Amino acid sequence: MCDPVSLACQASQPLCTACLIPVHDKIKETLTACFQLRRNRSFLTEALSDLRATEQKVKDKVEEEEAHQWICNPDVRRWQKKVEEILRECDADQEHEEPKRCACLCGCDMDLLHRHRVARKVVQNLQDVNKLKSDGDAFTPPFTHEPPREPVEELPFETQTIGMELALSQLLSRFDDAEKSIIGVHGLGGMGKTTLLKTLNNELKENTRDYHVVIMIEVANSETLNVVDMQKIIANRLGLPWNESETERERSTFLRRALRRKKFVVLLDDVWKKFQLADVGIPTPSSDNGCKLIVASRSNQVCVEMGDKEPMEMPCLNENESLRLFRSNLMAEVSAAIDHDSDMRESAMDIIQSCGGLPLALNVVGCALACSMDAVEWKQAARAMRRYSWRIHGVQEMLNVLKFSYDKLDDTQQKCFLYCTLFPEYGSINKELLVNYWVAEELVSGKSYDGELSIAPKCKGLLTLLLQNNPNLCHLDPKFFRNMSSLKVLDLSRTAIDHDSDMRESAMDIIQSCGGLPLALNVVGCALACSMDAVEWKQAARAMRRYSWRIHGVQEMLNVLKFSYDKLDDTQQKCFLYCTLFPEYGSINKELLVNYWWQRSSCPEKATTGIPP
Repeated sequence: MCDPVSLACQASQPLCTACLIPVHDKIKETLTACFQLRRNRSFLTEALSDLRATEQKVKDKVEEEEAHQWICNPDVRRWQKKVEEILRECDADQEHEEPKRCACLCGCDMDLLHRHRVARKVVQNLQDVNKLKSDGDAFTPPFTHEPPREPVEELPFETQTIGMELALSQLLSRFDDAEKSIIGVHGLGGMGKTTLLKTLNNELKENTRDYHVVIMIEVANSETLNVVDMQKIIANRLGLPWNESETERERSTFLRRALRRKKFVVLLDDVWKKFQLADVGIPTPSSDNGCKLIVASRSNQVCVEMGDKEPMEMPCLNENESLRLFRSNLMAEVSAAIDHDSDMRESAMDIIQSCGGLPLALNVVGCALACSMDAVEWKQAARAMRRYSWRIHGVQEMLNVLKFSYDKLDDTQQKCFLYCTLFPEYGSINKELLVNYWVAEELVSGKSYDGELSIAPKCKGLLTLLLQNNPNLCHLDPKFFRNMSSLKVLDLSRTAIDHDSDMRESAMDIIQSCGGLPLALNVVGCALACSMDAVEWKQAARAMRRYSWRIHGVQEMLNVLKFSYDKLDDTQQKCFLYCTLFPEYGSINKELLVNYWWQRSSCPEKATTGIPP
């Protein structure tokens, strides 16, 4: 029996001669869509479900990769947008009211034109959904890519930038001079040269002036020039690979070639001595290549030797700028008190004058008095500053200001502060490493100030643990040994744990109960090997005394073994008893024994027994 679509096509065939073939195909396609609407809707629902699954999989992977600061590929982003649109469109279409149906047996639609429009829409959506599903399956991770390196990396400020407007204006005026390629900035320590260079760096982020890359390097070559660290910074900013096997000269040649292809700005901070740019890998800037080099140094002579014959002097802050910077370090309540308390205001102005417009001095003293509401303490601070009666002419005098803050530290804090002088001048100090050194030098105690170790380090393969010569160690939490299943030797000599009278008393009771029998001492000792709980030791001593015996034979020895046996869990007890099936003479092969345990399901998991294969 012919289907309705075929009958309709056959009826229209006399009209469909060669010139009407396209029309015939179109009619067939339309009628097929109308008569198969219900089936196509079912296919569309299934296809939408598959598309949502694919879209969720891609979305999860993109979010995971974007968490590492990577950027989604444009093709993937466009696909996600198309999926969002088609899903929204299909959901809207499904909300439309179903067309009214006739009362005839076939239940056909009364509005055939509406059915025709819906049928065409369903077919089109089905095709679009299938194509998007196919495109989504074709994507292969990664769906993101590493973002391009920005020309300027924004730098954080460790201090306030108050009063930098004049210095920044002078520096930008020289920077925009096309004839000036090397710019020197000199001034005393604490004048704000580092802050000025960071401000210029961040200013170039707002307006790059067509520069390809801006690189800031802390040189600090008072003793030796740290070429390797400087080369690492340049290579990192350029996104170049780093090869430890290369020599400094090979790397400098490679970096010079890379920088010659770019219009760059290099900011060199804290330069103490002249050095050759080529040794590091920096091409010499000139008006021809349009590159810039900014050199900040305490010495005017160094700036001249590095290439700027007329270096810029870092200006000091005026009285109003000094007051603003000083007050920026104070609590709001303290700052308000200065306005209302004439004594505090007078002391504050004396301190500001003593600082001579030096930003570092203002910040240091301001932080030291940040929470003080005591007018007497402010007078003492002003008197301490006036005591030196100096105008700042160099680094040595700056130490007087730092000394005021240093004197407010307690003895331990002063020692920790002075310990930092053992590190190199260049680079930063790793905080965790510094604290570990302080602990090792006994400047500060460990993580727990009450002499207790309550951590649980993961050392499953550790055989020997030496904690001797720690007089402040008085207690070990039982969970400390939780992940030390292989521990055999524990040395607690010359620690406060040695002198735990309760544990020592319990230990002596246990020793007396063993009656000098080596096997008994070994068995009970192994059972208590990792226990630092004095209560557990008392329970063990009580359990040993319960039998009140002097060992005279094997039968009595079982009492000692029972104490150790009772400390095993159910599986371990079964494994132990299984050993009685072997002959009394000779030894038991460990691998063979474990295999028997597995076959008998006495030891379902290797970790349960604690015995390695």
